[in-house]
Amino acid sequence: MRLLGLQSSQARQALSIYDDYVNRQKKLPDLRMFAVAINCAMIAEDLAKGREIHQFIEHNFPHLKDNLMLKQQLRYFYIKCSINGTLQTLYV
Repeated sequence: MRLLGLQSSQARQALSIYDDYVNRQKKLPDLRMFAVAINCAMIAEDLAKGREIHQFIEHNFPHLKDNLMLKQQLRYFYIKCSINGTLQTLYV
């Protein structure tokens, strides 16, 4: 799921909405929301936020670990942020 044409400032705004939804409203995101949030972190090149989302998924939604769409988004994210070592340990 790629959000074509989204600029860094728009991606940061979307991440702010995600944070409000998850942290302030205490709602649980669905698979699509996770994919969009990871994509926004990639566009904003926000390594810390992407890792935070990834860890949130691993701790709270372990059944999504093998979801192909989510794996693909995480791959794109880590490649874009040039964290190849992390990428290799995640999907070996």
